[in-house]
Amino acid sequence: MLHIVKTIDSEELNVETFFPEKFFDPEASITEHRNVTGHTTSYGIHHLLYFQNICIGRSMVRSKERLLLNVEYDFSSVVLEFAVSVVNLAATDGSKKEWINYSSNQHNILFVANSNFQHIHQPSDNIELIRIHVDPDFFKRFLPEKKVFDPFRKQLDMGMLARLNEFNLPITPEMTAVLQDIMATQRKGFYKRIMIEAKVIELLMLQFEQYENFILKPFCQSIKKRDIDKMHEVKTIIESNLQTPCSLIDLAHLVGTNEYNLKKSFKEVFGTTVFGYLSQIRMDEARQLLIRGEMNINQISDYIGYKNANHFSTAFKKHFGYNPSELKQ
Repeated sequence: MLHIVKTIDSEELNVETFFPEKFFDPEASITEHRNVTGHTTSYGIHHLLYFQNICIGRSMVRSKERLLLNVEYDFSSVVLEFAVSVVNLAATDGSKKEWINYSSNQHNILFVANSNFQHIHQPSDNIELIRIHVDPDFFKRFLPEKKVFDPFRKQLDMGMLARLNEFNLPITPEMTAVLQDIMATQRKGFYKRIMIEAKVIELLMLQFEQYENFILKPFCQSIKKRDIDKMHEVKTIIESNLQTPCSLIDLAHLVGTNEYNLKKSFKEVFGTTVFGYLSQIRMDEARQLLIRGEMNINQISDYIGYKNANHFSTAFKKHFGYNPSELKQ
């Protein structure tokens, strides 16, 4: 089964890889590959893990220039797609029509069948994508028998290019924790396979549950536009004050609301709490600084607002599943 990735505007990367046959082999054991790609304008760390029905790929990339990638599949797969950290990732279908567009901290579920895409990555020092390919028959075992899922089920049965939701939804802290458990597990062999399969099923549950809640009660339907704008203003304030973050009361006063509405509205708009978002962007900024290699761990800890480097290292490992010293190496 062929999975092809090619750059459009550069000859530096032109890769054709066969999708792991173990994805289709019921007798296959769990297999992992880790590799690094380096070119004059981009650098990436890639982790691939697979066994029957499931193939997980995680890529962390930095690129000085826009990346245009052709992605081709000659087989059918359901893809749990998590754009952990991107700068406006767009994907177009074979007709060059934009099919999906991700911002950071968004996810969706896709169905691809003999499909061609063009992925457009904007320049960034901090691109992280996790894609979990799941065999369609395996996926159908867990797809809820509810009306809200019928359109996706129908497209799946017809072999049509499809996405579960017209709108990408926010990656919740629960989803982040499950993804971290998958990527950081120290289990081996059979037990690792059981653990990962269980975690993928848990991710499906979280995505299905969030989607159903969204359909029944769309995010932000009870919030006025001016209040949504206030939440985006809060988000900007948080991003601009990593070293000395504002209290909830101060944030509320700065945008003209109260603490209760701030907490309620922020979570409804962004799918996470104020402090959950603060922690997320601190960790993302720390990882970006580590990749650049211009500051040591103590300096980074201080830069993003931690008074103690050990506390920072603990928080970093809890968030990403590995120590900051491992990334710096």
